[in-house]
Amino acid sequence: MNPEAVAAYIAEKMSPTESKPFLLARVVTDQLREHPVDTGTPNWQDNVNLSIESAFEADLQWVDPDGLAEPMLTALTWGYGAGFPEEEWIAVASALVGRELGRADVTRVLYQLGRYVIQDSEVGYAVYRIAHQTLADHLRPPFRPDERKPFDLMAVRVAAALTERYALLLDSGLPPTQPRYLLKYVWRHCAAAGQEGLDGLRSLSGRSPLLIPDLALASALVAEMFTRVHRPADAIEPLLSAVELYEVLAKSGDHAHAADRANALDRLGLLHRDVGAPLQAVDYGLRAVLAYRELVETGSVAVTATDTLTKTLASLHERPEVGLAQLEPLRKPLYASGALSKARAAGGHHTYLSHLGDALVHLSDHYSSAGKPLDGHGCAEEAVATVRGLRTSQGYLPLRAKAFSTLSRRCVEIGQLEEAVRVARSAAVVYGRLASANTAYRTDLAKVLSELSATYQDLGDAHSALRYARRAADIQQQLADDDSTYRPQHAATLINLSKAQVSNNKQGVRPAQEAVRILTALAVENPVHRPSLAAALLHLSSCYPTENRRGLRAAQDAVMQYLDLATENVVFVPSLGDALISLERYDSPDLVAAAWDQALGEFHGDHAATLLLRRCTAAEPGALHTIPWFLAALNNATSHPLVAQLHEVARRHHDIGRDSWERRWREHAREPAPAWLTVDRTLLREAVEWVFTPTYVTEKQYLADHPRLLKAEADIAVAEAALQVDEQEAERLQAVRASANVVGVMAAYEPVLLAGLVDTFIAAPVEVQRQLLAEHRDQLRSPEAQSLIGSRSQADSRVLAERAMSLIVLSEDEELLDLAFQALFLPAEFPRVMHELALSPEITGEALGSMAVCGLSSAMTENEQSIMACYLVVAIILSGGENDAWRVVDATNGKERALWRSLIPEIAHVHPEIERMRDWLGVG
Repeated sequence: MNPEAVAAYIAEKMSPTESKPFLLARVVTDQLREHPVDTGTPNWQDNVNLSIESAFEADLQWVDPDGLAEPMLTALTWGYGAGFPEEEWIAVASALVGRELGRADVTRVLYQLGRYVIQDSEVGYAVYRIAHQTLADHLRPPFRPDERKPFDLMAVRVAAALTERYALLLDSGLPPTQPRYLLKYVWRHCAAAGQEGLDGLRSLSGRSPLLIPDLALASALVAEMFTRVHRPADAIEPLLSAVELYEVLAKSGDHAHAADRANALDRLGLLHRDVGAPLQAVDYGLRAVLAYRELVETGSVAVTATDTLTKTLASLHERPEVGLAQLEPLRKPLYASGALSKARAAGGHHTYLSHLGDALVHLSDHYSSAGKPLDGHGCAEEAVATVRGLRTSQGYLPLRAKAFSTLSRRCVEIGQLEEAVRVARSAAVVYGRLASANTAYRTDLAKVLSELSATYQDLGDAHSALRYARRAADIQQQLADDDSTYRPQHAATLINLSKAQVSNNKQGVRPAQEAVRILTALAVENPVHRPSLAAALLHLSSCYPTENRRGLRAAQDAVMQYLDLATENVVFVPSLGDALISLERYDSPDLVAAAWDQALGEFHGDHAATLLLRRCTAAEPGALHTIPWFLAALNNATSHPLVAQLHEVARRHHDIGRDSWERRWREHAREPAPAWLTVDRTLLREAVEWVFTPTYVTEKQYLADHPRLLKAEADIAVAEAALQVDEQEAERLQAVRASANVVGVMAAYEPVLLAGLVDTFIAAPVEVQRQLLAEHRDQLRSPEAQSLIGSRSQADSRVLAERAMSLIVLSEDEELLDLAFQALFLPAEFPRVMHELALSPEITGEALGSMAVCGLSSAMTENEQSIMACYLVVAIILSGGENDAWRVVDATNGKERALWRSLIPEIAHVHPEIERMRDWLGVG
């Protein structure tokens, strides 16, 4: 071998951008020493490796005939931090190979291929990792998660190997802090494995509560992974689990866990928004805001009773009022001016203030989606007040701009257009500052300018609308010219520019055509852009005069786009209806009729009724030709809200010409006009106001103030109003009304208010339960309340209902009740408290059992659950239920019996009745 020739060849061929020249030089030198190249043969250069990858593959051919070395080195690519310790390396490699490996295999690989491995140390122990990321990527190409495959299947095997090893170490008596690598990184391995990894980590946390924070963190990370691959529905369960764990951890007074909980709640709101559940989004968004507000205002996680009860009420969507006048304000809007004056005056907590501002923006959007723009406006106002309390540093400007733009949108929704313009201009100023320093904010600036343009159009200021629309379109065009990923935003600004031109008595055809061209190309590349294309076509059709056939073609194209979309996803049915209505601008009755027939042939039931409702709503008021459409829609409609909308629109048409409408209705329906069509309008208005009173207390008072609603003449009006709520609520309203006719309004509402109190008591955190018991003990201890709690024990909230019943039982003894609450606040104390109670000769089976149920509801580990179950069996025996106790003991496993054997002898010494349990467990 000619060393000079080889060196010259390598120097000539090596890439000047080579990221690992020293490693490559070392590896190639070692290879040439072991396997010299004969430079005298033709094409000897083919035998010289010029990359780490080719050098590694050559080494494998020389030293790894049985194929063991490659998977063992691949195992090292899964290590975090500085790398795997030897035992963890062996565990993961064994899982990848499919058979048990040992230290001898590690020694062999290091001897043969040690130049590709770095030995390092981390926190006092030796670790191993691959020498360079390029080689690691060669051994295990980076995993690219997508919607179909969000988690790497190999990560599941790795996590299973490591959690199994950790479990064996813990079961052997090793403290959880001893396997340092596993303590530090096992949660990351489990998160990378998805739900199966979480199951393994949950099992570990049952062995050691020290791992509960890791389980919460891993659950949140799994949710984030699902979110990134556009699977929000799958992200909800792990994030809910994280919230529950953070709630337990936050009781320790750790601000970090309280903040983690608030963040997870905020994310849950966004996930429910993404899956089309606006009420649930409001629930979690509200809880996030309350959590952040607590962190801001007090700097601690001590939760006030009022705020906690508000959280509870917010999560009960139907009628969460507890029925107590002093608590009624909790159902009023939560956002008032000056709500954060204390926090701003106190200063500090800027991190939490920024998070609170962000959560308020999200909650504002959730309220808007839930059809509550006034509540959304209040949130947005508080968001603006919050961000004004932050320092005016560049880091908080994006949040300030976002709060301003959100408030502007809410102002538009509630009709405060002048205020919307003022706030949007403030947002534009801030985004302008940001965009001048960072072009990434130019698209946000363009969006705000487009919204300003739309608001000016609503105000009738066509000139200003056009000016801002042009600015937005120019910005987005520049961005799209530089980066094609901005084409969707460019198309949106073009549509807005077109609308602004129309408001200036111009056709607006050209920008709309350009938007359609862009979106057509995008829809071919990715079907996700089809809804935007359909909307652009619909707008383009409106830009042409009715005699222009191009407008008709655009409308037809929009109908076909929406028809395809709606057959795939019925959420587009209302938009299909709008597109069909656009056809009616043109003088083509046969074409319009055919299009409607085709659409109605595709859909049935509520979806067909929705299409017909759109057609009836768009028709000229009082139009008699809508009557057959109404009849067909009512024949298809099944949902109460949809029937209510059809009735309301029909009444509007009817009131234009009552006699002609009722006559024509009789002709088509072959029966007189229905009572809901001719119902007394004053009675109907009063019935609707009663149904939508905000609390049970105001509902009761409204009915007392409007006795006419109790009479038979109001039956139709009340039935019509009740159509606008769900069936369960409608049945409750009718039952209350019927009862009020017999026993009076005040007496009729007593069960309703008691049920509200019971539901709140069951669902409330323990600190609120303590307050409610102190204030309403007699009501909660009544037979009626206990019967209600018993019925709830059969539902999904069984554990909470049983705890609520146990607390009521314990309320007969103030000392025991205080002890129960103290233990619930500090669940780790429960085993000690139960042991002391069980050794008391005076303790009754009922009291001990109630305490055990409370303990079970707060147990954090399998061990704690088993201890509480043991005391519950003791309580059953003390209460005379020996047969029931035996069935429980008979169902236990060996591990539980071993634990119970250690507890029973001392208790049996105090309570001889328990001696029988010693025999069952085999205690000598």
